[in-house]
Amino acid sequence: MPMSKKEIRKIANTFAKLHMEDAGRMMSLAIKGEERIYAHSSAPAAVATPLDPYPTYLVEYAAKLPWNGLTAVLARPHTTCAEAHVWCELMGRGKKPKSYTLVSFNADGIIASPCANCAQWVERAFFEVYKETPAYEGRTRQKP
Repeated sequence: MPMSKKEIRKIANTFAKLHMEDAGRMMSLAIKGEERIYAHSSAPAAVATPLDPYPTYLVEYAAKLPWNGLTAVLARPHTTCAEAHVWCELMGRGKKPKSYTLVSFNADGIIASPCANCAQWVERAFFEVYKETPAYEGRTRQKP
């Protein structure tokens, strides 16, 4: 049974509060039933660590990255976005992103549509992309 808009908003708000240390960054959740996989935006670290395996995922899944062959529309690469981080995290856990609903939000828990970079690929990479506006509304205070 699909989740209601109210339930998704509540989940986003809860995760925004849980991850106050990520204030200023966009955040994404992959949701499937009671399962929640979280990621936030940031440039990939130079070296992977147990707490940040993202650089390893970018190498391991290089041939499968859903943004392969796409030209970044914004002045930042696809790899900095929270949506890219959550896609890689799902893959790293042996999950299928096509089975998850994606929701992205800011530190206030406000649901955001994917940026122009992510809008090129998220619709076909996830089961569903939950958004409340038709297009990304730039958040000048958000870090990529």
